[in-house]
Amino acid sequence: ELSEPNNRKMCVCFVCVCVCGGIGFLVALVLVVLQKTTPFVQIPGSYLAYPVALEWSAFWTVLLVVGALSTLVSWLTAKVVKGVVRDL
Repeated sequence: ELSEPNNRKMCVCFVCVCVCGGIGFLVALVLVVLQKTTPFVQIPGSYLAYPVALEWSAFWTVLLVVGALSTLVSWLTAKVVKGVVRDL
């Protein structure tokens, strides 16, 4: 069972992950808009701009998969660290 300080730490970590994910999303969005308006990445050997598109279905899929995996890995790591600290 989680104590109050542990719940608070988990909430702080969750907020940090959400903020960092939001920053990453905004950076990706800015890069897509920049590439569409002023192409700065070109296909090698030509003057054609590298095509980009923001597909919302792919965005939500990646968001869910990365969120689920990072939550699982964080939870498992916390369990291992808790066991190691307890053994010291």
